[in-house]
Amino acid sequence: MVRWALPLVPLLLLTGIGFSTATAGDSGRSEKAEKVRVVRVIDGDTLEVKIEGAGRRDVRLIGIDTPETVKPRTPVECGGKPAARALKRLVDGERVRLITDRRQNDRDRFGRLLRYVERGPMDIGLAQVEAGLAKAVSFGGRFSRFENYRQAEGRATGSQRGSWGRPCRGDFHHPRTAEGGDFF
Repeated sequence: MVRWALPLVPLLLLTGIGFSTATAGDSGRSEKAEKVRVVRVIDGDTLEVKIEGAGRRDVRLIGIDTPETVKPRTPVECGGKPAARALKRLVDGERVRLITDRRQNDRDRFGRLLRYVERGPMDIGLAQVEAGLAKAVSFGGRFSRFENYRQAEGRATGSQRGSWGRPCRGDFHHPRTAEGGDFF
């Protein structure tokens, strides 16, 4: 990606311009949706939400993995801070829909809810992948939106967006370098 274009990525994330907007209806496989308020962004793929009548819960976005920023005994990884900042700009304090996927467990091994997160028509996980801030990953079998996410990853890789470009060069789990890994 051309250096001058990197500052545009956060703007594109905020507006949704240039990003696919897969929704639950696209796959026909999603089960249940509920509206919640995002209380805080923990990192690039994890949120804390307030669920009416159930209190606060941590939510891990289905289908993506971002570089670590808060994992105990793990250094901040290259691209982690930009991924967390982008997610914060997209959803912090906002009302979003959490959507289950029949192909995935309800919770991960840490007890976090596993959900797609949508704000309006935008699939937030897909936006993170499209911006090059997350990899498409499948834990425990393919998820319903797998092909959309993999195609978005291919576009981000080919364009060297986000962590696919400098300074990370696609090494999402490399400790942050002296150059920073904070490319926007």
